[in-house]
Amino acid sequence: QRFSSTSPDASSICYASGTDNYQDLSVLDRDLKLIRDMKANTIRTWAKVTPELLSKANEYGIKVIAGYWIEHNTDFTFPDPAKRQALINDFVSYVNTYKNDPAILMWGLSNENNMQFCNTCVFGLICDRDAQVNGYYRLMNDMALAARSAEGLSAYHPTTIVLANTPDLIPQLKTVLN
Repeated sequence: QRFSSTSPDASSICYASGTDNYQDLSVLDRDLKLIRDMKANTIRTWAKVTPELLSKANEYGIKVIAGYWIEHNTDFTFPDPAKRQALINDFVSYVNTYKNDPAILMWGLSNENNMQFCNTCVFGLICDRDAQVNGYYRLMNDMALAARSAEGLSAYHPTTIVLANTPDLIPQLKTVLN
């Protein structure tokens, strides 16, 4: 397993952003039992779920918003359209793998990617924010539609996107989806 560091008190492993470390059965037993005991019933992952996680979630009666990580520094204008389609295809493969698991509540796309549009460390000083925003929301919409198509209209799980600080983006989102 890949990890970035250990917590200051050495009680936890701090995983690198975007990794899918949901396989440690002792951690899953410990954490899902705590979640159940505090009367919570749902968790959200920010990376892909694993069979181990879903098995334990089912055991503890916990529903899962199954995350799908998308790199924050993605150029959402996709100069290479094949990269955009590869993301959609990979997500559909993920959906097809887990769509019949009873622990799945919904699919959760990205994780606050809207906070990194036009990051100067990646794009330099010249970046078309509107193009990035439009590209991102169009991708999210197309991924959600692809998941619904893969699952079928009578049995699909909802798809959500995980955002932060959105008030300035709401008008653009309405424009993109109209």
